[in-house]
Amino acid sequence: MNVIKAIELVGSSPEGFEEAVKHAIEEAKKTLRHIRRVEVVDFEVLMENDEIKMYQAKVKLYFMVER
Repeated sequence: MNVIKAIELVGSSPEGFEEAVKHAIEEAKKTLRHIRRVEVVDFEVLMENDEIKMYQAKVKLYFMVER
């Protein structure tokens, strides 16, 4: 029987939302194995001087727990 764990992360990028999601996944892959699913929970932008400074994506990663 498999056990799946979920964590939430926020990825950021000055390029756009897609890059923010990719950044969150790439960082998670440095310490997690067996990622099975990624759910995009929310998008936000950080503004500075009436311009978009940073795109952020909140993601939920689901991965298998190793025994």
